[in-house]
Amino acid sequence: MHFLTIIILLAFTATLAFFTLRKVFPALVRRKATILLDVILFPDGSSQKQEIINKFHQITNHRFNTDELLDYYYKIKGIRTLGGNCRWSFTLKKYLFTPTKIKLTYFEQCRFYDTFLHQHKKTHRLNHVMADPAGSPNSSAITSPRSTNPLSQANNEAQPTPPIIKKDTA
Repeated sequence: MHFLTIIILLAFTATLAFFTLRKVFPALVRRKATILLDVILFPDGSSQKQEIINKFHQITNHRFNTDELLDYYYKIKGIRTLGGNCRWSFTLKKYLFTPTKIKLTYFEQCRFYDTFLHQHKKTHRLNHVMADPAGSPNSSAITSPRSTNPLSQANNEAQPTPPIIKKDTA
């Protein structure tokens, strides 16, 4: 009789844990991640957010509700904006790599990318690790065709580039 009570309690606990992980945990992850993404993607506040929602409604011809559109925007633009330049929190990573709630048609995707992803990036506080601009003194190592590694310099000097031979076509 005592074992039966323990088995029933274990079954109830396992069932409760299963439903908690399947239903409640994703909602908590989504809520925490959207708070972070609001700060990152909308530095100008709710007016910028409303402007993007209105543009998105025009692109999709009002087929989706605002929550679904924001989910798509957060995931696509969030991955693109954050990239590999910062450390991602667990909740942000978990949220961004789940599938979107909506699927856009090819033409809607093209308009989305043209409208939202090809615009100039605004700097924000998480985007602080970026390459030096071309005009900075440290950029020569980045843009130089020759490496600053002494071993590769020795290889470049040992193997001169062959001259370009032009054939007369006369």
